[in-house]
Amino acid sequence: MPFKVPICSFNDGSTVNLSPGTDNVIYNALSSASANTTFILAPGDYHETKQLTLSKPGIILCCQADNLVDGRHSCRIMIPADLDGETFCRICAQNCKLLNIAIQAETTERKEPSKSIVTIEKECNAEILGCLFSCGLNMGLDIAGNSRPSIEECIIEEARCGAILRGKASPVISHCTIRRCSSCCFKVMDEASGICSENVLEESFDSCIWAGGQSTTTFRKNMIGDTEGCAIMLAEYAKVTVEENSIGGKHVNGLQAGDYADCIVKNNTITKSSGSGMVLHDHSTGFFTSNQIIGSSLAGVGIRDHSEPVFSLNSISEGLGSGLVLLGNGCGVIERNRIFKNRCAGIGLKGFSQALFESNVVSANEGYGIWLQDDSSGSFQNNSIEGNGKAGFAVSHRAHPHVYGNSIVGGKQIGILLQNDATGDFENNKISSNRTTNVLLLGRCKGVFIKNHVSDSAGGGVLFRGDSKCILKRNMIEGNNRANVAVLDRSQPFLEENVIQGGNGRGIVVTGNSAGEYVGNIVRMHHLAGVYVGGNAEPKMVCNIVADSGASGVVVEDHARGCFSDNSMIGNASAAVAVQGYASPKMERNVVLHNGRGGIWLGEKASGVFDGNYVEESKSGWRIGHEVTAKVLQIPKNASKCYSADEFQDRIIQAIKGCTSCIHSEKIVLVENPGGSCAIPALGTSVAENWPAVSVQNVAG
Repeated sequence: MPFKVPICSFNDGSTVNLSPGTDNVIYNALSSASANTTFILAPGDYHETKQLTLSKPGIILCCQADNLVDGRHSCRIMIPADLDGETFCRICAQNCKLLNIAIQAETTERKEPSKSIVTIEKECNAEILGCLFSCGLNMGLDIAGNSRPSIEECIIEEARCGAILRGKASPVISHCTIRRCSSCCFKVMDEASGICSENVLEESFDSCIWAGGQSTTTFRKNMIGDTEGCAIMLAEYAKVTVEENSIGGKHVNGLQAGDYADCIVKNNTITKSSGSGMVLHDHSTGFFTSNQIIGSSLAGVGIRDHSEPVFSLNSISEGLGSGLVLLGNGCGVIERNRIFKNRCAGIGLKGFSQALFESNVVSANEGYGIWLQDDSSGSFQNNSIEGNGKAGFAVSHRAHPHVYGNSIVGGKQIGILLQNDATGDFENNKISSNRTTNVLLLGRCKGVFIKNHVSDSAGGGVLFRGDSKCILKRNMIEGNNRANVAVLDRSQPFLEENVIQGGNGRGIVVTGNSAGEYVGNIVRMHHLAGVYVGGNAEPKMVCNIVADSGASGVVVEDHARGCFSDNSMIGNASAAVAVQGYASPKMERNVVLHNGRGGIWLGEKASGVFDGNYVEESKSGWRIGHEVTAKVLQIPKNASKCYSADEFQDRIIQAIKGCTSCIHSEKIVLVENPGGSCAIPALGTSVAENWPAVSVQNVAG
């Protein structure tokens, strides 16, 4: 629709009617014009070979046609490629206007800097309304100085650059279409400011928007797309605001910020980038909030090279790569974002990158939820990581995160995966219902796990493999199928004061050539054995409580060895301790309180040393096979330094409370032996001085 300019809107002053004819009709009229003169152009083509200058206040050029020849632009000013000067139309006075004018430049192939179609400079407040600028590969608008023009409902096409904002210019550019530019639609530099809003920017070769310098321009509600490069390029200390824009069509990166740019980017929608939705590099900073990044071919967001943004409340989804990736010393604050349904990982870090990740939702990604490698680190707090295709949280190759208070649940494979020299601190996390296993610790990893709640995996709770040497302290590990804790291969973990309970398989499994230390743990209420040691394993188990297993309390078999001291086995369904195969453990000062069940059973080929163990009220206190070569020493029942039943129950309750805030609500009940005796030696105290060793002859089991 044509832009309507009623005559009554013109400045008070003279009115001059112009018609096309000889060359330079408009130039000649402007040369003798006085201030506040309005020139009304009749329809047709005006051929101008000299620069037009609006140097008097209130000069207006207007096409006010009754019969439109070319849509709204029935008045065309034609300019040659070899026009003298740096610009065709120079506006340098106050209150000048171009209304409904079309300017068409002959296409130039020059390699030197282009001329501009219109230059606005000094402190000019010009208005350009409803105009068409066909630039012939020249520059479109050059807005400079301290000018404050208003440019509305214009079309700028076939330009090298549609509009340049420089100096301290502060224009308002709105409802315009800028298209088919060989470089960019908008180029903003120096200390330019102003607002560019509700424009259509398309078919630009390098980028649709380029901003640098100390510019503070606001780009708002623009439709941006179809460029061979980046839709928006922010560089060279730019401080612009980019908000509520829609970036689609053909482009590489939706928004790219580098070279110390420090911008505000909010409420934008970026769809189907052939590269990344956003890329931040080379020390860029800024605040990025409430953006939607959908369907990127590479990472939805890439942060690298010492960039340090604040990235909050964004949505990154449905990408063909990962959601958000930090590389090469990238860092920043990443909070309250939703990152979901990406084909690879939700979040990835590598190459010494680090950041604070807080309260993000990372879900339903086909790869990892979060992965770290290559010396990366970072702090991950209160994130929800759920339903991802591989590991919810994966760490490898010397990465060392701090992971606190996260929920890692419902993964299709693993909850937390550490491998290849990974380390890190994992505290107060909920790791639950991951299908393959909740925690898998591989290679030479050395993570520290404190006060986590690990539960309800169909595959298992915590699995150690390879040469892992992780520390688990005061965790609640419960309700997992298979083993709650399994230690395989050559692993050497340290487990202290954990509550391991309620599994459908075994409590702790130690096998292969593994070892490790297990101190002060409570292992209770498992369907099978509380502790199983097999293969060539050689653990050290001290001051643990193994209670209420559906089978034996502790099983040692194959060629396993190890040291078991000051442990308590209570209420297990079969034997308290069963030593089978060619196992050869050393068991000292352990307590068996079994309420009429089995005590310590030694199989036919068993060996080892059994010294100072206390067996009370078991159906068969000792059962020893014919060929047993073990050294067995026994103690009397009237030992001192014992807990009462109530004191022992308090001991378990306090241990559970100390593990994690996820307290199991089930009441713990110990059944006293006939006569009220439930004497248990105090855990962690020496009993040798009060329990003299007594030799016991081996008898048939």
